[in-house]
Amino acid sequence: MIDNLLIARCLKKDRKAYEELYNLTLPYMVVLCRRYRLLDTDMEDMLQEIYSEMFVSLKGYDASKGEFIPWFRKLGLFTILKGFRKKDIKIVHIDSMEYHVQEDPRVKDEFEKHDIVAMIDKLPLGYKTVFNLVKDGFDHGEISSYLGITKSASRSQLARAKQMLRNQITSPKCQSL
Repeated sequence: MIDNLLIARCLKKDRKAYEELYNLTLPYMVVLCRRYRLLDTDMEDMLQEIYSEMFVSLKGYDASKGEFIPWFRKLGLFTILKGFRKKDIKIVHIDSMEYHVQEDPRVKDEFEKHDIVAMIDKLPLGYKTVFNLVKDGFDHGEISSYLGITKSASRSQLARAKQMLRNQITSPKCQSL
């Protein structure tokens, strides 16, 4: 947990506090970057951008509105998405047809038996990005504005991601695990 004294020391330009905050939050940010499929070379650049943005924006952090880690996670996500736009990475290139999928209770039980993180990592970039953003608490309106897609395309990407995960889980190969 990040305490307010550490943040106050950072705001006073205490270099040791910066280093301590960096060391406390780095593992968390590495996991976040990996979830959005950043390769090691891209991840190093992205981490530098995330931390630069964090240290510049730290004065805007208000502890009365919530804890530091969720604030920092959101800042990290925005920085990653901004990086995608800078590199002109096209997240989604599909039709925006509605796609409805029925939930299967057996699939939920199977999710718990298998390495879901590895399965999510195998999704196409667009599916994976929308899936992760939904799991990070963003709604389809927010996702559509961040990724420059329609709400229906966001919903479709999520539905297709879920369907691909279901297919992986219910495949004979996965069943034998």
